Amino acid sequence: MNAIEKAILRHTVRPKVLSDDGERLVLTSAAAKFLPGENAREGIERCIRMLPGVEEAAVDSAKGLTVSYNIAEVNRDGILQWVDTLMETALNAADTRDMTKLSADEIEALGREALTSFRQRA
Repeated sequence: MNAIEKAILRHTVRPKVLSDDGERLVLTSAAAKFLPGENAREGIERCIRMLPGVEEAAVDSAKGLTVSYNIAEVNRDGILQWVDTLMETALNAADTRDMTKLSADEIEALGREALTSFRQRA
């Protein structure tokens, strides 16, 4: 995937906040409709839950991503930064892997790699 394709995809799938009540954040993205299956959903949910303060994450192709969190540990901006980091990691991994064929465990491993760099930047 070249730089222009990545930029277009990054802009297209960037999540938008539907609601946030300080405990539950709901995001929508065009990408949710195109998730390749249960492995992708499960892997993404595991990755989102890696962020300290995130208590639960649920991906639904119709509703998007719902994240329950502890405001004392993480806020909306922190969650959005983590989601952006995960998306960037997936885009970079797509250069060498077919992301549609990854297992939930393989997606989770990418998330662990991303968390290391995310913590170093924080």
